[in-house]
Amino acid sequence: MNLKEIFNCLKTHLAEQAIDAELLELLFAGIYQFINRKDLTVNEEKYIRELIKMLLLETFAESQQLTDLLILKNFNAPEFLLFCVNKWQNRFIEIEGIHEQLGFVLKEKNRLYELSVKKNIKHLPGSPSVYYELDQFLAEKYTFLKQLLKLHRLTLKDGERFKTNTRFLINLPVSQFGLFIRMQIEKGLLVKEHIGEIFSFFATHFYTPNSTYISAESLRKKSTDVEFATARKMKGQLIGMLNWLNTNYNLSNYN
Repeated sequence: MNLKEIFNCLKTHLAEQAIDAELLELLFAGIYQFINRKDLTVNEEKYIRELIKMLLLETFAESQQLTDLLILKNFNAPEFLLFCVNKWQNRFIEIEGIHEQLGFVLKEKNRLYELSVKKNIKHLPGSPSVYYELDQFLAEKYTFLKQLLKLHRLTLKDGERFKTNTRFLINLPVSQFGLFIRMQIEKGLLVKEHIGEIFSFFATHFYTPNSTYISAESLRKKSTDVEFATARKMKGQLIGMLNWLNTNYNLSNYN
C-alpha cells in the first residue's frame, strides 16, 4: 500500500477512538504535509510508515496515550509541540498554589524521563527532539516558579520589617476568593482598568488555608471560570453578610 492509502486507514482507525479532536487534527495535518512533500527522502518515508504502522496497532483509551507515543516517535510538527505546551499552561492556571505548581512540573519532568528511557524507539535522524524541547520548557518553567517563590519569600521578609507588606489569611478557597474580587470589579468598587495589578496585589498580600502562596494567574482565571457550586457558596457568604448588617444595624425592614 502507498502512503496515502495507509494514511486513510489510520484516519478511520483513530476517528473511532476517544482522542481529543485538536490532537487528531494536528496529527493528520502533520502526516498529510509529510506525505505530500515532493522532496520526501527515503528516511522520511520510512519514518512515516513506521509511525503509521505503530499507530494502527494501538488502541488509545485517552488522548495522553497518543500524546506520549508521538513524543516517543519524535513527531516534531510545531503544532504538536504547541499543543503539549498549551495543555500544561492550562493545567498551571488550574493549580492554585506555587508549591503545587512546582510539584506538577517535577512530576511531568519525571514522566517525560520515564518515557525517554523506553527502548527500541526510533525517530527521524537529524530532526529536533520533541522530548528535549518539552523538557527544556518544563525546566524553564521550574526555574521561573522557583524565582517567583523566592520573590514571595523576600516579600514576606520585607513584611516583617515593614508592616505595609503584611500578608493576611482569608478564610475562602482560591475559587471563591477570585469570584469575590471579580464581583467588586464588576460592580465598580475596584477599578477595572488595572485588573492585572489588582489580582497581583491580592495574590501577593493574601493567602488561603490551603494555598500559602497564591498564583495571580490562577486567581484571575478562577474569577471568571466559576462553577455553580462556587457561586452558590459565595451567595451564602453574601447572605451571611447581609444578615449581619440586618442584625447589627436594624435594617431588616429596609430594601
